[in-house]
Amino acid sequence: IAETGLLEVEENIYTIEGITARLAEYRPDFAVVDFIQLIRTAKRFQNRRNEIDYISSELKQAAKRYRSHLMVLSQISRAGMDAPRMSDLKESGSLEQDGDYILLLHRPYVLCKDNPDVRPEDAQVLLDKNKFGRTGMKRLHFDGEHQRFTEVSERE
Repeated sequence: IAETGLLEVEENIYTIEGITARLAEYRPDFAVVDFIQLIRTAKRFQNRRNEIDYISSELKQAAKRYRSHLMVLSQISRAGMDAPRMSDLKESGSLEQDGDYILLLHRPYVLCKDNPDVRPEDAQVLLDKNKFGRTGMKRLHFDGEHQRFTEVSERE
């Protein structure tokens, strides 16, 4: 555990039971789960998809119960060369169902390295689900040296 004022980092908690216990103990305003495919549970399930569905549901209930905002990171599974969509979230339809917002990062360069028209620093954030409003896309600049994304102003 590393405490720095408003930030507390919990590492080595890889079960939904451990995560929900920490949420109950600290009741944070905001927490990040990095990432859902690493989380396990003590319960037994027929397959990994059902287990992820259960974990997603438990995170949603815990967020409501403890009045916390959770950002849950997920891998995507894609075979195509297009921008990702909600349906590309790995191993679960529950992630689509349980999320109030679904944001997807997209760097076309990762998929088209051989295309000279695609720049490594070009990126997008896609708001594919917004339970309370509109969806859309914002252009981003990716700084690979610092692993940082910044918004591109409309004038640039």
